[in-house]
Amino acid sequence: MRKRWRQLHRVLGLVAGLWLAWLGLTGSFLAMGQSLDRVLHPQLFRCADAPPAPLQAAAQAVKALYPERKLERLDFGRPLRFWLDDGQIVYVDPAGPKILGDLAKSQTVRGFVLPLHELAEPFLPVVAGLSALVLLSGWILQKPDRRALPPRKAYDWHRALGWVSTPALLVAMLTGTLLVEYKLVDQLLRGGHKPIAPSLPETPEAGLDLDAQVAQAARVWPQAQLIRMQWTKKDIQIRVRQPGENNPVGRSFIHLDSHSGKVTELESALADPWSVRQLQGTYGVHAGYFPGGGLLALVGLTPVILWGTGVRLRQKRTAKAGSRSSA
Repeated sequence: MRKRWRQLHRVLGLVAGLWLAWLGLTGSFLAMGQSLDRVLHPQLFRCADAPPAPLQAAAQAVKALYPERKLERLDFGRPLRFWLDDGQIVYVDPAGPKILGDLAKSQTVRGFVLPLHELAEPFLPVVAGLSALVLLSGWILQKPDRRALPPRKAYDWHRALGWVSTPALLVAMLTGTLLVEYKLVDQLLRGGHKPIAPSLPETPEAGLDLDAQVAQAARVWPQAQLIRMQWTKKDIQIRVRQPGENNPVGRSFIHLDSHSGKVTELESALADPWSVRQLQGTYGVHAGYFPGGGLLALVGLTPVILWGTGVRLRQKRTAKAGSRSSA
């Protein structure tokens, strides 16, 4: 039985292990994406320690510099990040406001690496299943066979990393699969029941003023954290994170009329079923918000080392078998 597990581990390890190494390597870069952007483009993140200017002034500064472009999205924070319809991201110091510079989406770490990470998305469930078999068969083979002990150095690295990283890698594969099939899983957990829409509060018309539109969110959910603002063909969406939400970037939305700025619809993640709220938390685990991007990046690099040491062990065994046959 042990021989069959070993054969399974070797064959699947070379194929599925390569995909797992690819996902782990690109995932590590994604987990550290914002930190790497700060290192690669420090001038875009130097914000003055001063009170912020009105958001409308920041938006007007961007429009003045890019008159032919349309605003599609605003990420709140320091710096503010305005996304344009041509894929450019404009970084703005909210104090002033001051234009710090711009980058194409593909010039950011996330924008460049995410498409590479998503190459396995169409067949991720298969890759995840095979990779899980590789990891589990490796655990079964933890006890060394003294009759045919492989080279110690590569074996020790392979065994130690496999033992330590297997639980974390299984969690990463599970959460990644859930995110790929998020809509389907969300529908199954809801059981066909639509979420209860919160009652709309009485809000004044905000018009086209950006600060007045954002103030609508504070009227609806005063304790919520502003995450993102997006201009769509249908309306204006403000994404927030309410206290108690499991998703670190929030799953609650405030919809505003594009012309009047009046609140037209609310989507509260806190009104979702318990199971759906747990599903929403998988993003934070997979993206490295919990327990941290640095630790997740280290975990993501272990499949690369596991695959490399596995290939090395395979080469050693093949060379040893060849020398025996020639003798």
